[in-house]
Amino acid sequence: MQSNVTQKYIARLEHLIQIGSDLPEMSKQVVSGGNYVTGEKHYRTRHYVPSDEFTEWKTNVLSLLDVVVPESSIHRTSVERINSLANDPGSKKFGVSFLKAILQDFKEGFLDNIEHKIDAELNADFLVQAESLIEKGVAEKSHIPAAVIAGAVLEHGLRSICHSLEPPEPDEANGKRLMLSALIDALKKRGAYNELTAKQLRSFADIRNAAAHGNFDEFTPDQAKNMVAGVGSFLATHAPT
Repeated sequence: MQSNVTQKYIARLEHLIQIGSDLPEMSKQVVSGGNYVTGEKHYRTRHYVPSDEFTEWKTNVLSLLDVVVPESSIHRTSVERINSLANDPGSKKFGVSFLKAILQDFKEGFLDNIEHKIDAELNADFLVQAESLIEKGVAEKSHIPAAVIAGAVLEHGLRSICHSLEPPEPDEANGKRLMLSALIDALKKRGAYNELTAKQLRSFADIRNAAAHGNFDEFTPDQAKNMVAGVGSFLATHAPT
């Protein structure tokens, strides 16, 4: 079953394919040469797609493909070629055909999972926020919200790992989402990581719970700092790609 994120990008690809297919193809007579003695001019027919419409479509295509097509994909060469396409029917046909090929590969899962890419970017952003809070110092007690943020990032990352396994590891039971500690234990049993890593994650869960429930004397700023760094290191190694 496709996720909402995947469906969103499929819909966008289909929309751009339709726009490209509907771009008007026009023609006009242009001077190709002439006789300077007699003043006679020679003409040829130039077929083209209106420049403004083609440029807008091409820009939208490039913006989408830059997200959808991974850097390591063999399709990257063709993505770069799109930027230099001229506004002629042949270029339009190439662009539309290429989008159709990307759409098919995307539907069949041959391209990187876009959700994992977005998750990685969001997790990195949140951890940067947590690091910034840590740097404010003990006086402002900013290590407390930093621990809460890092805990939320860890929980989200663990759920992503659950969903990426084959078969997926359930992240809820009896209609309720599993708590952080239960997620850690479930993935340990699935072999996603060893007991040493699980032990470290449990310590992070303890810090997050203490911060979230107002038990601020149960952890130190240094422990919160180590947690933020540890969560980042764990996700860099274990998060789905």
